[in-house]
Amino acid sequence: MIFVGDLIDRGIYSKEVVEFVIDGEHKSIFGNHEFLMLNYAKDAMIRNIQSMWSVSKKAYGGLKTIRSYAGDEDTLLKHIDFIEKLPKYLEIDN
Repeated sequence: MIFVGDLIDRGIYSKEVVEFVIDGEHKSIFGNHEFLMLNYAKDAMIRNIQSMWSVSKKAYGGLKTIRSYAGDEDTLLKHIDFIEKLPKYLEIDN
């Protein structure tokens, strides 16, 4: 199974989706939603600095993403580390 980005920011199970990809050792690429998470998640969840990503209920899915990690900073940091290492593209033989 190969994921084409947007693992997070698409519903209430962002944490579980990332964990599924990690546990299953599935391939994934870095999408624009991961970009938004990296830019704003640490600020929103650790430093309490808010942005449109973390507060808007309509424009972004950050609020739901944040709620999926509520009270689990260790997993958040583990997932941020994983997401930071995702490739921008994959080359697949055949």
